[in-house]
Amino acid sequence: MSQKGFVPLLIVLILTALVGGYLVYQNQPKPASSPQPTPQSSAQLPDDWVFKTSSTCNVSIPLPPKKPPYYSMCDPDKESCTGLSFNETFYDDSKSGRYWQFEDFPLDFFFTKNTSWVIFRGEYEGGGEYTPAGIVEVRCAPNNQNYDTDALLSKFESDLIKDNQQLQLTRKIKDQKEINLWGKKVIFIILDEGSYGEFNYYLFATTKYIYMVYKAAGSKTQSVIDNTDQIFNNLQFLD
Repeated sequence: MSQKGFVPLLIVLILTALVGGYLVYQNQPKPASSPQPTPQSSAQLPDDWVFKTSSTCNVSIPLPPKKPPYYSMCDPDKESCTGLSFNETFYDDSKSGRYWQFEDFPLDFFFTKNTSWVIFRGEYEGGGEYTPAGIVEVRCAPNNQNYDTDALLSKFESDLIKDNQQLQLTRKIKDQKEINLWGKKVIFIILDEGSYGEFNYYLFATTKYIYMVYKAAGSKTQSVIDNTDQIFNNLQFLD
């Protein structure tokens, strides 16, 4: 074979090898792509909910609208519609006039100075000595001492001892553990407040604020209990 004839043949062989290799690659099974984590966000909430941003606690709290199924008109015989005293039917939310409300206000509680909450209650209900039908409460103060979460826990323990001595109380931490919530390291605490019962708090510090978060649902209505969890799980801390 002449040298001139050999060169085109070599080119053909090279092209054939390249095409064959490409076809073999295309027919190889491809590795499955790794699933990407989906961040917890407002996408988990109904479209008609809104976020209310606290003026003091640097947090946005989901708020269901004042319309069914989150609200039903008052029955005049319901205590939540009249503000009368508590009885055992208090947490029946049908025709109670209750709806989810957002509020901001100053309140000293341990190391916190301000409170922002979303609470499920009627127009005439006060605070009282009872567990609300549904509540998610964020208590906060500026982190002027640059606490981290562990140091904040130590401060809480110290404040608890001091308050007990001054007020002659027997409150104590029954249990505590470190968990992850809202993308942050959080200390979950069960606080035994004696005759007032046990309360669950979530403590943590950010660069700007120190927090105690509380949630409770005394309602007999499952949807109210579920809404309380949705609000709590979708809190958005802004620092």
